[in-house]
Amino acid sequence: WACSAGADTGSKENGGDMKPRPSQLTAERLRKLFHYNMESGDFTRIGTDGSMPKKYLGKKAGCLKDGYIYVKVDGRAYMAHRLAWLYVTGHWPDCLIDHEDTNGTNNRWTNLREANYSQNGANSKTSRVLPKGVYKNKYGYVAIIVHNYECIHLGSFRTIVEASSAYTKEAISRHGKFARSA
Repeated sequence: WACSAGADTGSKENGGDMKPRPSQLTAERLRKLFHYNMESGDFTRIGTDGSMPKKYLGKKAGCLKDGYIYVKVDGRAYMAHRLAWLYVTGHWPDCLIDHEDTNGTNNRWTNLREANYSQNGANSKTSRVLPKGVYKNKYGYVAIIVHNYECIHLGSFRTIVEASSAYTKEAISRHGKFARSA
């Protein structure tokens, strides 16, 4: 993804945020300027907004920043997964758009789904050595899950496997299809 192909990285202040808010950009305007390929998740520029040179017509649009693709539309940078939602459904998402595979650059339609903050957090990877939801203490291991901003202690365990199993079971119970154990 090259920024020279028509998108700057933007910032949370100019449309890259995860919180829903009104935007002047409509699905009709987006569809006049871009084609969204549901299979690849890519946006291709098919029209010009006046700020973009014509040499970018027919080129893949977007730029990688912080693990997500941003696309510049009418001088404003938007997260591509939110634009995909607008393009396909005709309306902005109510809350967040979750990448089912947790890959923020995979904007294929089948990988995107609406989620609230709790669901989005449940479907996140951990960069820790221990499995998600498992913590070491002086007696062994504990399993903790966060649900609706509340930390819930699931118990103390002698092994990592036991603690991880308890977390996974509870994650499936509380988060359903958004549960991710590792």
